[in-house]
Amino acid sequence: MARILLVDDDLSLLEFSSKALEANGYEVETYDNGLDAFQSFQNAIKENKPYSLLLTDIVMPGMDGFELAKKVSYSAPHTKILFMTGFSGMAAKGSDNQKIMSKPFHLKDLITQVENILDDG
Repeated sequence: MARILLVDDDLSLLEFSSKALEANGYEVETYDNGLDAFQSFQNAIKENKPYSLLLTDIVMPGMDGFELAKKVSYSAPHTKILFMTGFSGMAAKGSDNQKIMSKPFHLKDLITQVENILDDG
């Protein structure tokens, strides 16, 4: 079962996305900010329970999604990254290990994107 670290400061989106992912068989940890999420990420590595995917909003107070992804990639380069953003100018194709999807999105599209990025490696 793939473990997903889900990070978004929009609490309703965080809740709905988490429930949809869990209903599709994923183990999901949620955080509303990048600082707490990165702490969880580091703890997961120490406990040898790494996350398969970082699913994060880009624009958040404190540590934004790009900074969080950079730290995650440095600590665990194998971790896949899927960014979510409400800013259409940022919704472009990421690198092989990083993808970007636009908000708002349908939960079915989120599940499809997660399945695709996890199946790519």
